[in-house]
Amino acid sequence: MESGREDAKKDAAEAKKDIAEAKDKVKQCAPGSAQGKQCMTNLIGAGADEHAGMDNVRHELDTFRPGPSDNAGAVMHSACAAFAADLPPALKASDTTGELTGVCELMNR
Repeated sequence: MESGREDAKKDAAEAKKDIAEAKDKVKQCAPGSAQGKQCMTNLIGAGADEHAGMDNVRHELDTFRPGPSDNAGAVMHSACAAFAADLPPALKASDTTGELTGVCELMNR
């Protein structure tokens, strides 16, 4: 029990020290000051990794193509075929199958 209290006191003292150091750094890099931006860059870095990551994301978004952009007919044909394949056997055997897949045929035009 006593060792837990000692550890807690030690952790609290370290936290106070860390907070005091952070306050000193903030005072050195006052927002709006002429040297504030350079000071913050010195503290946290220039953000090169973040900029590179954002450039990679922009490139991925610019080159992303979710589906064929010049062949809608093939896409619609496969969608209609998949729809017809998923119909219950009773509907496939009846004459109404054409009516049920008519929506796909209209979209394919």
